[in-house]
Amino acid sequence: MTSTNRTTNRPLVIASIMASMAMVAIEATIVSTVMPQIASELGGLHLYSWVFASFLLAQTAMTVVFGKLSDLYGRRPIFIWAVSLFLVASALCGLSQEMWQFILFRGLQGLGGGAVFPVALAVVARTMPQMNIFIVAMPLKVAVGLFVMALAMRELAPLMQRVFGALPAYWRAAVF
Repeated sequence: MTSTNRTTNRPLVIASIMASMAMVAIEATIVSTVMPQIASELGGLHLYSWVFASFLLAQTAMTVVFGKLSDLYGRRPIFIWAVSLFLVASALCGLSQEMWQFILFRGLQGLGGGAVFPVALAVVARTMPQMNIFIVAMPLKVAVGLFVMALAMRELAPLMQRVFGALPAYWRAAVF
């Protein structure tokens, strides 16, 4: 019986984890900024809050589930599946024709997003030696920074509309 020694390319792992966490975090920035345009185009202003609620409910509910699944089936396959689900759901959000479709696909995004954060942090904690464990906080700091940026952009969006005029219907490209 031979054992295979697998080496881990730590910088690539950390860069991939940071990119995926940034992708999920910046998604909130994009959607909150263009949500008025989305609601007016899809005609569902009364469903406005469900766009955010569906994502957050799915993300919150699945965080613990995907943590356990990654313990059972491995972090890599669960992480790849989660990022793939998030990207496919993002594409489906961009193809939505009605508000209920957008809400449903945002829920799917939340399923993928609910796996990215816990699995990413578990991968970094497992990959890094004990002396470098402070690096685990780096992706979290990036995500928190993007969240703060999302809040700032949400407040700056009306000002940008006044300065640059009405925003064109490019929200579909932003959601992709």
